Amino acid sequence: MLKLLYTIMVIAAHIFSSILLYKIISNFLVIRKHLFFKLINLIILSLIFSVPILPSDFTNNLYTLVIWIIITIVSDHGSIFKKLSTLMIFYPMVISINLMGFLYFYNNAALRLLIFILLWLAMLKLLGNKLESAFIYITTKELAIIDCICVAPFISIIVITYVTSYKEIQLITISACACLITNIGILLLLSFLSQNAKTVLMAQNNEMLQDYYESLESQQIQIRKLRHDINNYLDSLLTFINSEGKGNAMPYYEKLKEMASFTSVKKFCNNSLLNAVINNKYQLFQTYNIDSSINIDIAENTFINDMDLCALFANSIDNAIEAVQKIEDESQRIIILKARVINNYFSYQIENTKQNRIIAKNNLLKSSKNNSFLHGFGLENIKDIVRKYHGTLDIQYSDNRFTLTIIIDCIQNREISK
Repeated sequence: MLKLLYTIMVIAAHIFSSILLYKIISNFLVIRKHLFFKLINLIILSLIFSVPILPSDFTNNLYTLVIWIIITIVSDHGSIFKKLSTLMIFYPMVISINLMGFLYFYNNAALRLLIFILLWLAMLKLLGNKLESAFIYITTKELAIIDCICVAPFISIIVITYVTSYKEIQLITISACACLITNIGILLLLSFLSQNAKTVLMAQNNEMLQDYYESLESQQIQIRKLRHDINNYLDSLLTFINSEGKGNAMPYYEKLKEMASFTSVKKFCNNSLLNAVINNKYQLFQTYNIDSSINIDIAENTFINDMDLCALFANSIDNAIEAVQKIEDESQRIIILKARVINNYFSYQIENTKQNRIIAKNNLLKSSKNNSFLHGFGLENIKDIVRKYHGTLDIQYSDNRFTLTIIIDCIQNREISK
């Protein structure tokens, strides 16, 4: 009976350890929404904790690595690059902890697992809040740098388990601790980079909103002036009507009609903030004689933050306006914008005509002229937002057309938001 109870406790400890590691790793990757994938991840992580990692035992180390690679590729969303980064960071940590646990407490599974649990709990406490959605705001270049740093502990822990023996227990302990501390430091660095990038993006979004607020304030001032002029025109119009000088009243009527058109606000969607942003851009379309088509059919809640949604629209429209402005023939200035939610997918597409040639270099797009319409943070902001919601971004262009298409899975982001 005691043996059965002990076995149950050990199994429960394995499961709890895997849950702790799962909670930490889930900050980096989004497990596929089906329950099967979540369960298989927990089972594999639990098995990883039970595999003895010992000196001169390269086989178990290799098995653990292969199994982890397979389950990560099969069950996790995101790019291969992100999956590789997660593996490079956490594999040396898990192997280091297992190595020291089995080295010192091989015959005491309960104590070994208790130490595992305490270590992962401490790391979850230390890193949990700081690693929330860690990969969202990190660029591919920054991840590449992180991976380069991770190469040393990754290779080191594999070499240690292959070339050392029990006689070198002090060397093993020091090396394993060094790998563990190094990768904890890498996680803290990753957190710092992510928070810094998030701060920069929020500052840019706040600056963008400040511009809109100033624009709206300017419109309010204009409306107050127009209201004063309208009262004067109405008085004059009434005078002509009363004196039967109806022919003279027509210019005042046309002027009032023009003023009414200027002060009207179009309703493009139900989101009031986004509608204000699009109205602001629509006025620029009229200012620069741009032929526009806007078709938006999205629900109130797309699981995309209002700030991110406005930033996505504003940055992409600004890029399109800058491109179209360079076309000398105003009849060729065209912007087509479409957004909708269908079958639980948010889709966004903006297409514009263009004149400048585009040069693709190192996955970056540049105009052939110095004053590029893809300059600044515009396109990078769009990429960051798409990355944040695990969406896809597709860019197509020809000699005279540029099209940007974004697809985001609303169900997946509903799972994330829970």
